[in-house]
Amino acid sequence: MLRRLIISLFILCQTAFLSAQTKVLSCDGGGIRGAATLKILKELQKETGVDFHKAFDVYAGTSTGSLIALSLACGIDIEQTLSDYQEMSARVFSSESILTFFRPKYDPNTLKKYIIQILEDTGYYANATLGDLPQKIVIPTVTLSSETNGRWKLKILENFTEEGKKIKVVDAILESTAAPTYFPSKNGCIDGGMAMNDPSLAGLMAAYDPSTSDLKEFAIFSVGTGYDQDAVKGDESWGYTQWLTNFTGANEGTIPLVEVLMDVEDQIPGQVCSMLLGKAYTKFDFPLTQDFALDDYPKIPELLQFTEDYIKNDPAMWSSTCQWLRENILN
Repeated sequence: MLRRLIISLFILCQTAFLSAQTKVLSCDGGGIRGAATLKILKELQKETGVDFHKAFDVYAGTSTGSLIALSLACGIDIEQTLSDYQEMSARVFSSESILTFFRPKYDPNTLKKYIIQILEDTGYYANATLGDLPQKIVIPTVTLSSETNGRWKLKILENFTEEGKKIKVVDAILESTAAPTYFPSKNGCIDGGMAMNDPSLAGLMAAYDPSTSDLKEFAIFSVGTGYDQDAVKGDESWGYTQWLTNFTGANEGTIPLVEVLMDVEDQIPGQVCSMLLGKAYTKFDFPLTQDFALDDYPKIPELLQFTEDYIKNDPAMWSSTCQWLRENILN
């Protein structure tokens, strides 16, 4: 009887120890602003010693974040990834098609070649599946027509399940990066950012098993790509014109109805994860005081400098993030 009790306690301790290692890295979508994510990770790795290739068990990425998640999961050096990322962005977004009012602006084949290059450079093949990857990965996308009810629907691609492991890496990323007007849909799916631009909650949903897991066993570090400070102060009495065309001139360059839907949606995963995990969840993100369009690749150097300046000008935020990583990821 005592022997059985000891064995049971040993197994329980072992399970708890393994579960405590469930650490999720989440990378937001944002087009060329993914360069900011890489810059942040590079500086954090230098400051804290956290190895972003080995310290995490799950890599979640939406849209451009899925490319970053793939690179990290495959062990590619962050500095190298940042250099390749800038070159890739220039190639993908430099050949805008004509008649964009009737068709997507860019050809996804250039991006496809870059994804294949990542796989081949790390010893995989063009048709590699998510199951072939050395790390767990989670990639949100949006299906245009659900098989169950014919509605738009969030679809989470992953390599936890046997079905998920069969999905081709190239297809998964092309689905998640298929931003409307920029790229055509892929396999009936469009950009995951339409539903979950912050994939932290998707990472938790894929990794958490209520029959064997405890939320106390998870830690999530989320990295954003910067956010616009669009808001309306006070009440409004707008109609169609103001909400859909920004006739008032408030928040110049944006359509308020679209902005409020996208911005609030982007914050929901973090709010849910923060409620569920408490201090075991944190996000590093920063306000943008200038415009960085999703395809404006010539401004990547300026974006990197902007990110570096923000890190220097907000030492409290930076220090607290470094401390969180030391306490929750290194320990």
